[in-house]
Amino acid sequence: MARAQLTGILLAQTTTYVGLQLFMFVAPWWALGFTESPLAPIGIFLAITLANTLPGPLVGHLVDKSDPLRLLQTARILTVLLLAVIALISFVKLESIGLVCLLVGLVGFTEFLYSTAFFSAVPRFIDRQGLLGLGSRLETINAVAGILAPVVAGHLLVLGNFTVAFGAVAALLALGLLGFRGASAGKIGGEEDKSSGTESLSKTGFVQGLRLSVRQTLADKKRLYLIAIPALANVAMAPLGALVLVAVHDLGLGAREAGWATSAFAGGVLAATLLLARFSTPRHLYPVGISVLVLGLGTVITGAVGYPYLLVGSFLAGGGTIALGLYARTLMQTLAGPSTLGKSLALQRTLRMSLRPLGLVLAGVGAELFGSRAAIAFLGFYLLIVGSAGLWFVRKT
Repeated sequence: MARAQLTGILLAQTTTYVGLQLFMFVAPWWALGFTESPLAPIGIFLAITLANTLPGPLVGHLVDKSDPLRLLQTARILTVLLLAVIALISFVKLESIGLVCLLVGLVGFTEFLYSTAFFSAVPRFIDRQGLLGLGSRLETINAVAGILAPVVAGHLLVLGNFTVAFGAVAALLALGLLGFRGASAGKIGGEEDKSSGTESLSKTGFVQGLRLSVRQTLADKKRLYLIAIPALANVAMAPLGALVLVAVHDLGLGAREAGWATSAFAGGVLAATLLLARFSTPRHLYPVGISVLVLGLGTVITGAVGYPYLLVGSFLAGGGTIALGLYARTLMQTLAGPSTLGKSLALQRTLRMSLRPLGLVLAGVGAELFGSRAAIAFLGFYLLIVGSAGLWFVRKT
């Protein structure tokens, strides 16, 4: 991989991760502030989840049929324009939760398109043995951004200037486009695109390609496991970030404390990423089930104790997410043929997130009826069951 290409990728994703970490903290906290309802941040997360779920097959088809580099640049430009509109709305105080959820959902869609195109383009620059190494670097950058961005945002939002915050997000994401200047897609991993034993999805139509991708996944127990366990875990993961913000708010605390709680979660992600970097190319399924157990334990602690002790639970929960993202995605990249990679990644992400709306709705109702902390603890016990079931499945197969 050329050094200039690696530098460009790291630049693009550094600004992307910092910008999105800011956005995922500022948007729900803004909604919680002008509505004073726990359902508002849940609505923000639900809008993003639906945008990352419903158009999944279409996104995969677009990525496989298009130049992924050009597609991700187009998606990013659309994201920046949408963020400019959100910043304007916050400035003129046109704070309608319905309109905000719509715009946030559109941002979620354009970033889904960007992310799928990005991870489909990466194997064109690096061989598959190096995917985990690059993935670990990117995950480390994301975790560091997740630690710093909410703390900085939490202190800045004491002043209540959400317009500046959204403008900063737009500027960071626009800056990321500079990382792809002069880049062009070549042969995947320095080799010809070969998908031995399978029909090339890139040569099929949308419906036929989708059917073939689903059929291949169902026939492969490893790929099916990499979709099923994260999908079940995401029922609880989806509302967790929003519920932690609501719990901090219900304790009578402000944006600073909410920022530290969010940063503790990212700190756990960073610690787990550094641990995972010690391993070579992913081969085993056990880390996925173990990851869910750690996530469940951290979630139970977060819901059971007050501030600042919930920071410990948030840290553990963050560490428990790593194998559901980086590890599972990298293992999927090694299992899927190059010409099927776009659809495989989109299918993995779509099915992995398909149950998140259910989790968000149930968590929102639970928080209204029993309180945010009780809802968090319940999610933790659910995750412990999912993790145990995942380990049992691996042992039996």
